[in-house]
Amino acid sequence: MRFGYALKCVDDHDLKLQLEALKAAGCADIFTDTIDHISGSRPAFRLLLSKLSRGDVLIVWRLDKFALSVYDLNLQISRLYRLGVEFVSLQEAIDTDSSAAPLLLNLFSAMAEFERNIKSRPRPTGRKPMITDEMLAEAKRLIAERLSVTEAAKIIGVSRATLYRSLKN
Repeated sequence: MRFGYALKCVDDHDLKLQLEALKAAGCADIFTDTIDHISGSRPAFRLLLSKLSRGDVLIVWRLDKFALSVYDLNLQISRLYRLGVEFVSLQEAIDTDSSAAPLLLNLFSAMAEFERNIKSRPRPTGRKPMITDEMLAEAKRLIAERLSVTEAAKIIGVSRATLYRSLKN
């Protein structure tokens, strides 16, 4: 049996183009979801997965109207593969029933791993602190020796305001 899936994001206009393409592709049942980019909840997709069985074909209009990320795409394609369900994306001309299916699965897996690696990298946020822990310790020692904050700031090489902010924290 041929099933269709259409995904409408909040900022999309409507599903008309997707639905027409899926009907033209011979989909007997078409499941649709509307999501925002925050929740990502897709109840119709979960229902669709429960209806699929070996030998069925899942057809989507475009990959970005099927998966929420490259990682999600890899996850869903792998799930379909395990179920024995073929996958077709009309716009990208992807068909897992072809001899290129193993290559596609490996490509999707590599892209998903790449995306996970990029997202997992720690990114520094904000500006680099002007005063290090060592500089602050030195300033505190100087102030304890009865130097003024202004004099201590000059010695460690920061402004008086920077030193005051650091002392306050």
